[in-house]
Amino acid sequence: MTGEARPAPAPGDFQAFESVQHYAASLDDLSAEEQARRFDLLRQFTEFVDRTPDAMVDELYNKVTHKYRKRGFYTDKIREFSAQVPGTWAEQNFRGNIVRAFFIANGFRIPPEKPPWM
Repeated sequence: MTGEARPAPAPGDFQAFESVQHYAASLDDLSAEEQARRFDLLRQFTEFVDRTPDAMVDELYNKVTHKYRKRGFYTDKIREFSAQVPGTWAEQNFRGNIVRAFFIANGFRIPPEKPPWM
């Protein structure tokens, strides 16, 4: 994210990714249990899209042209990921909001889903 090539963290060291560390800093006010839950959901999403957290952030926004590149891709993938679990729209949307919060913690926004009644 700083433009320097960094070796990928060792497998299983999910929180060593720079983008995950940014996200972790935004979770300081949550319990350790809730933080672990959110990290696990984020890890599941990275597996779902088959990308590392740092790669997701890097490909979302083109820092040269200052334009979003894959916002639509991630919007669709967040929607698909959220819909994988049974439950109410609010429960499914919560999963998506965790992924959106990760992008926000890294300086980029993916708009939230509109409720079906809107």
